[in-house]
Amino acid sequence: MEKTVDTRFAIADYVVFIALLVVPSFIGVYFAYKDRKSSSTSNYFFGEKKLNAVAVGISTAVTSISAITMIGYPAEVYIVGTVYIWAPIAIILATMVTIVYYLPFYNNLELETIYAYLELRFNKSTRRIVAVMVPLSEVFFMGTVAYIPALALSAVTPITVPISIGITGGICTFYTVLGGIKAVVWTDVVQSLLMLGGSIFVLTCGIVHLGGFGELEAALSRGERLTFMSFDKIDISSRMSPLAILVGEFFVFNHYLGFSQPIFQRIQSCRNKTQSQYAIIAYIIPAITIIFIAIGNGLLYYAFFEGCDPVESGILTSRDQGMPYIALHLFKNFPGLSGLYVAAVFSGSLSTVSSGINAYSIVIVEDFMLAIYPRASEKLKLFAGKTSALLLGVIVTFCGYMISTLGSNVFKILRSLMGAVGGPVFGIYILGLLFPWANSTGAIAGVLVGYAFMVWVFLGSIFLLTAPPRIQLPPITTDLCPLLNGSYTTMSTLTSSITTLQDGSASEGYRVDQLIYSINFHYYILTGALVTIVTGLIASGISGFKKPRELDPKLFLPIFDNKRFPDCVRKFFRCGVPKDDYSSCHKNKKTEASSEDVEENFLMT
Repeated sequence: MEKTVDTRFAIADYVVFIALLVVPSFIGVYFAYKDRKSSSTSNYFFGEKKLNAVAVGISTAVTSISAITMIGYPAEVYIVGTVYIWAPIAIILATMVTIVYYLPFYNNLELETIYAYLELRFNKSTRRIVAVMVPLSEVFFMGTVAYIPALALSAVTPITVPISIGITGGICTFYTVLGGIKAVVWTDVVQSLLMLGGSIFVLTCGIVHLGGFGELEAALSRGERLTFMSFDKIDISSRMSPLAILVGEFFVFNHYLGFSQPIFQRIQSCRNKTQSQYAIIAYIIPAITIIFIAIGNGLLYYAFFEGCDPVESGILTSRDQGMPYIALHLFKNFPGLSGLYVAAVFSGSLSTVSSGINAYSIVIVEDFMLAIYPRASEKLKLFAGKTSALLLGVIVTFCGYMISTLGSNVFKILRSLMGAVGGPVFGIYILGLLFPWANSTGAIAGVLVGYAFMVWVFLGSIFLLTAPPRIQLPPITTDLCPLLNGSYTTMSTLTSSITTLQDGSASEGYRVDQLIYSINFHYYILTGALVTIVTGLIASGISGFKKPRELDPKLFLPIFDNKRFPDCVRKFFRCGVPKDDYSSCHKNKKTEASSEDVEENFLMT
């Protein structure tokens, strides 16, 4: 198979690419003009809570996966194979949890930002700490997302990575500042069509180019990429573990759908609880579809470069450039389609970055400005929101430049960042929702210790990890790479930078810090959450547990609390938190214990 191709856009590709990137700007200008007489922050940030549920669901899908999926997933699947087919299952489970638990809970509270819950449950300091910690960390996440299309564009055009990052940041900031949440959501809808169309074109043409599904499967078998049932690879450091994929993706999307400001803002933009549930249901289909296509493109990626790793052979500088390169190869005789695919990658990045900019600008207004100026006028709040969005856009662009200097694939960086930040955040919300004994001291101690621990693990995995992992990844080779003159050379088989220990000697003396640094990034959110919860409960116990009977029932979310259950069962799982609709529990004296007794029995259990 020819591995070299003229890595240049044709004129038609440039025309299509530029035209499709102009669309978001027009949408932003349209809504800015339409709402030019409105100075309402409710309209700017929540669309007057009248947004279409299906549009919100599609926007949620492309915000949560977008360019990460189009570029990062295929690059990761190229390395580990079919084991990622477990990911959609985890996403469906996380979505069900969101619909059953989180949506009704948040709709009953009617908050402006998700961090306001922490003030109601704990205190203002807890709210402020998390409201500072998360956006500061999220700008690095969004910077990484802005870096993704820069890789794609630099692989197929003379445009450099820094200029590409500037294009992404500039377009996102422009239409987000102008049009607010309406521009963000409806741009996402348009971009979802581009993402699906571009990805499906590549997958279909790629399979035809290979000679059909049989050839694809044969290549995966030869390359040891049929890893779907690799349950023998379960290890905390293994990237091939099905358990790691299930656990990691479940907690990533559980955190993102349940406890992130961009998704919370979309939920609050719907008319009512039913509409918000419809939005999350509408989210599932495009989300799962894009995930499956991305996994298929990752398998195509491996088959296309079988026997000639593009990075080790010098064809590409990063494995994240693989899919744009393949698209250009497949569409070289179809002017405009390469431009369509790269525009689709840009669209995915724009959706995530614009959503973050819009969501965290309201955090600056609601969680900080109004704490200082509680009587600020709507006009001043709107001005502050737009100024904050502009500032966030500049910071995100700068962070994109910084991320471009790191030498890891973007999927690993993104999942690591999400875990390092999302784990402690997930933990503090679970601490508040499910553990009525936790107090504000425990919450603050838990989230700070969890955050510090996960930042240490994240940075250690990048800069301090020296020990090789204990589970072997499928081989990466350059055996069949062509020379520039068209002849072939056989080179020694190269394994990926993450290899196995060939014997037990190297594993002796495997230091604790190296073991921690080698934790699979899929486990980051769970690890951070556990550290936060355990630390929070210990600190709460030392400073004095909160009395469950004094907790506002609206701030507690029991695991089981359905009116169809016996009252004694409901009372047990409420851990002593009062509920107004309890009746006698079948006249059983044992179940007539006071709320304090229920709490004590639960703790002993």
